[in-house]
Amino acid sequence: MIVTTTVIVFATGIVLLFLGPARRGTWVLAHKASFIVWLAFTAVHVLSHLPAMPAALRAAHPGAAPLERPAGDTGRWIALAGAVVGGAVLAIVLMPHFGVWTARGALAHHHHHLG
Repeated sequence: MIVTTTVIVFATGIVLLFLGPARRGTWVLAHKASFIVWLAFTAVHVLSHLPAMPAALRAAHPGAAPLERPAGDTGRWIALAGAVVGGAVLAIVLMPHFGVWTARGALAHHHHHLG
């Protein structure tokens, strides 16, 4: 469910990004609701792994022998690095689309102080 709700949060966010602030309508509600559902599922997931965390942290210690490290450790680091780099590239590519949101907010803020 975490993957499904993550996809929904991302998809509704991307829709909102391209619609702009003037036409957001029910998409904002869908985005907020999907985030709350995602947060609930993620909280349950994280809390269920808390008991195993001390052992996992000991095994992931840089001084741990290679045989003591968890299986798939290298793959997880590659996936994490890929997600961070991919997110940064996506943010840079989509940044021009945020101008609609930030310019409108800055303009409204500017007019508020003038009046």
